[in-house]
Amino acid sequence: MKHKRLALLLSTLLLTGCTGTTQVQDRAFVQLLGTDAQGDAHRVTAVSFGMEQPASGTGETLLTALEAAQCRYDKALMLGHTQVLLCGSGGLEERLSLLLDGNRISPGCRLVCAEDAAAVLEESGAGLETALTRMEAGGALYAPTVSDTLSDLLGASGMAVVPYVSGSDLTMAVADARGRIRTTLSQAACRGIALMRGTPRDTVLAVQAEGRTLSYALHSCRFRLSLETDNGLTAVLSFRITGECPEAQDQAQLRRGVQEAVTELCQAAVLETVCAYGVDLLDFERAAQHTDPAFFAAHAQEWNAVIAQAGFRCEVRIG
Repeated sequence: MKHKRLALLLSTLLLTGCTGTTQVQDRAFVQLLGTDAQGDAHRVTAVSFGMEQPASGTGETLLTALEAAQCRYDKALMLGHTQVLLCGSGGLEERLSLLLDGNRISPGCRLVCAEDAAAVLEESGAGLETALTRMEAGGALYAPTVSDTLSDLLGASGMAVVPYVSGSDLTMAVADARGRIRTTLSQAACRGIALMRGTPRDTVLAVQAEGRTLSYALHSCRFRLSLETDNGLTAVLSFRITGECPEAQDQAQLRRGVQEAVTELCQAAVLETVCAYGVDLLDFERAAQHTDPAFFAAHAQEWNAVIAQAGFRCEVRIG
């Protein structure tokens, strides 16, 4: 009930603005939105389409900080077209729930985390979205939506994998519901997650074959998860991949090299997330409920430990 009242207040703020007008010229369509929270102090930073400088505002709540930010612009902040939500310090699950309540922000908006969202946006502005899009397309990381991240946080593990700004680098990390960064991930793990959960379009795999490193251009990558529960839990990661490597002379060696490269990337992703922190990276919970409801029911209370100790097998078909 509390969230519904807050969502109604937020709706009023975003539709009226400080001056009460709703003409297009009196609205600022937000492209990137940053939020930071420390105790009762909240800060919002908004980068809007066509605006040279970001607007920021502070308040005792996220809503009053939004109101202060739009008064700086002297325009109503329209969040419905926000492309990237950048969450700094503070409770992650709470902020995502509030912004999604009433569809104030699109469920398909992509999420990035940082230690200081305001500092990142003031330095990079819309460049953050450009970098995120480029790295996602190249298979360097997976950029989850706000909705997907909230779903992960509400799962048994209470954690999610998210893009993370670390210094001047954009990488990935494991974050919990309170917004704490539990660990940053290696490049291999980031690429493995992108293969399993993302839709990489311009990915090039470094493949060891013919006694050298070859570049395999990925054309398509289809992933499927299946579970075996006869003897504990085993996750089977199945890929069907197409691509090309014009410089390769031995296609059999190339296929083996691609299979090994994909397996190594997925292994890194699983070890650094599922095994180390019990992160339900691939939604094993839902898969188990569908595949073997009795198995899941018997292990529901210890599900984090079950997936952390699960076995994994990677199957890669080329062509």
